[in-house]
Amino acid sequence: MIPEVTINNLAKPIKKLEKVNSLSDLNNEVNNIAKFLNAKNYAFCVFSTNLNEQESVKIYGELGRALSRLIQDDNLIRTYCQTEVKPLKLSEITNFFELKDSRKQKGFSIFCDTLIIPFKGTLYDFGCLILRTENNKLLKEEHFKSIVIVIYMYDAFKRCKKKSNKTVNFTKREIECLKWATEGKTSWEISKILTITDRTVNYHIANCIRKTNSSNRQQAIAKFYAMGIL
Repeated sequence: MIPEVTINNLAKPIKKLEKVNSLSDLNNEVNNIAKFLNAKNYAFCVFSTNLNEQESVKIYGELGRALSRLIQDDNLIRTYCQTEVKPLKLSEITNFFELKDSRKQKGFSIFCDTLIIPFKGTLYDFGCLILRTENNKLLKEEHFKSIVIVIYMYDAFKRCKKKSNKTVNFTKREIECLKWATEGKTSWEISKILTITDRTVNYHIANCIRKTNSSNRQQAIAKFYAMGIL
């Protein structure tokens, strides 16, 4: 159970996160929270997979070279965040996966003062908040705050991402047509609901497919979800 005093102490950083309007603002706010928590390294990491199965990671905050390399190049952290929800010391991740690779064990063992706090996002993104402190005592004291903070960080990330996606303009009718398509409606059924011809429905959906660089309506629907439009 998270102590009430923890949530009260977080009122100021949470309020600032709720006012974040861009991804650069988010990066700055993550750095401000790092100072607030007396963290040695602190970063909000988002793993994404697009519909072409291309994987990427976005890092907001400061991790340092060694931690950044682990996040970007090693699949263990990505896999843990994708499948688990419990915070875990980074030094224990090889034991969690029962790996016998001594090189990997040595690479992660130095991060006994580092905690990963997973979060689940949309269908195509998930990630973690990484907290590294000067010692285990401080890590134990501050990690409850980060469990709360990561929720607001992801909300800010999602809001900023949705805002940036508005550079691709969709008409009200295009969104309406694709929305009904997500309900499993055929073009003919959508035409009756919106009192337009099925040819017009197909025209609007074709525009959605083109604007999202998709190959069919199912892919366009998935991208609309990933963009936060539906």
